[in-house]
Amino acid sequence: MNKEELRIKQAAFEGNRQGFAKTHKALEKLRLKFIAKFSLDELRNMPVEKHALQKGKPESKDSFCYWIETALKELGNIKGSTAFKFGIYYGITNSDSTLKYRFTSKWGTSPEEAYQRIRQSIIELILAGESNDKDVIKKSLLSKMFKGKILSTYFPDK
Repeated sequence: MNKEELRIKQAAFEGNRQGFAKTHKALEKLRLKFIAKFSLDELRNMPVEKHALQKGKPESKDSFCYWIETALKELGNIKGSTAFKFGIYYGITNSDSTLKYRFTSKWGTSPEEAYQRIRQSIIELILAGESNDKDVIKKSLLSKMFKGKILSTYFPDK
C-alpha cells in the first residue's frame, strides 16, 4: 500500500470513527435513562406489571424486561430465547393459550411469590455487581443471559 492509498483509508476510517462516537453517545444516553428509570429504589417497589413482558398490553413496552431485551438491544442482544429467561411473564405457551402470569418453578409456587423472589434477586445482583461480589453473581438463580445483560447495562466498565 502506498502513501496515497493509506491517506484514503485513513480518511475513511476517521469518518467511521466519528459515526461510532455519535452512536456510542446515543446508546450511553439511553443506558443512563434506563438506569435512572430502574434505580435500586424504583426496583425495590416495582410491581410485577412494571417488570414483566405482557402480551397484548401496550404498557409492557415500558417494562424492565422490555427495556433490557428490546430498547437496549444495541447494548447486547438477548432476543431469541423464551420470555422464561426473565423468570416471569404474562402470556401464553404453545400448549396453553390462556393469558396469565407464567414463571419457572425454581422461583416459587405462585406468581406473587415468584416475582418477589425474582425482584429480590435482581436487586441482589445489582448490589453484587456494584461491590464486585463474584460469588453472589455466580449463585444468582437469574438466567445467565438476563444476569449478564443486567450487569453489563448497570456496570459497562466492569
